[in-house]
Amino acid sequence: MTSGDGGFYSAEDADSDSKEGKFYLWTYDEMKQILTPEETELAFKIYNVQINGNFTEETSTNNEEENILNLSKSINESASEFNMTVSDSGNAWN
Repeated sequence: MTSGDGGFYSAEDADSDSKEGKFYLWTYDEMKQILTPEETELAFKIYNVQINGNFTEETSTNNEEENILNLSKSINESASEFNMTVSDSGNAWN
């Protein structure tokens, strides 16, 4: 499992405890609890966070009001939308 350049290939399974994507999913309320109001506004717009969730589990088509963080625009486009530069935004992009 090594590349021709000497690196290693690996993969990570997104499901845990029999739940697809468990470690990558966030509810609207979970994010509001850990972010400041300013961070919340920015993160919800940048990462397409929805109150009713944006993730549907493929095998069951269940939507449990969870979100997978997804950049729908480039970092530069998002920064411009908020009248920021990428460097001005601190850690909002990563």
